[in-house]
Amino acid sequence: MSALVHVVDDEPEIRRLVKDALERDGHDVETYADGPALLSDLETAQPDIVFVDLKMPEMDGWAVAEHVRERTDPAPPLLAITAIFGSKIRSSSDLEPHFDDVLGKPFGLDELNEIVRKHLG
Repeated sequence: MSALVHVVDDEPEIRRLVKDALERDGHDVETYADGPALLSDLETAQPDIVFVDLKMPEMDGWAVAEHVRERTDPAPPLLAITAIFGSKIRSSSDLEPHFDDVLGKPFGLDELNEIVRKHLG
């Protein structure tokens, strides 16, 4: 199943890695260097999944997630990309109710594709 995936991360290498991997898996991917760029695009495109880095300048991932949930109905699955909590990130209640799942840095391409498939249903 092909999906439109939006990825917002201030690290160009992460954006490129995620875009290349998901496009190879047949998805359409749009990348953004910051939250405001993503949010301006939500006016014209409804993504199926949104990956959001938690630590970004200008607007952090939690703020981006809040705005996405306010501007989309229904809201797409929001997946955090972060190294903040290391291996314990899945047990952190700090991510709820903002995010539906977490992809911890560093991550493997199999893990990336698996999390997308999981949330596409």
